[in-house]
Amino acid sequence: MSRVITTRELKRMMDTDERFVLVNVLDNGAYEQEHICGSINIPLGDIEKDAREILDKGEKVVVYGSEPGSVETTLAAEKFASLGYRDVVRYEGGMLEWTVKGLCTEGAVIERQKRAAS
Repeated sequence: MSRVITTRELKRMMDTDERFVLVNVLDNGAYEQEHICGSINIPLGDIEKDAREILDKGEKVVVYGSEPGSVETTLAAEKFASLGYRDVVRYEGGMLEWTVKGLCTEGAVIERQKRAAS
């Protein structure tokens, strides 16, 4: 089973430039609307098809989905593990917890907010 990290732990990892790849496992539309800064998108249904082309099996992979305890995060971690990724971590807070805490996000939602504010 993969390790679970909190919002505080993920933020620390980002702030200290720890080496990892942050993977949003939601569909492309959700990712384009808003995602955690610096994350990439591999939708849950595309992991088996796309992961090997994008990620090295030796990399630390941190997966996240929509909200705390979301099923997609657990399923994504299991898929990565079944493909031979050895260091898979689940960020259980998901987009909901990250945005509630006001942490860095990017995407179409943020661009609309910037335009509205100017």
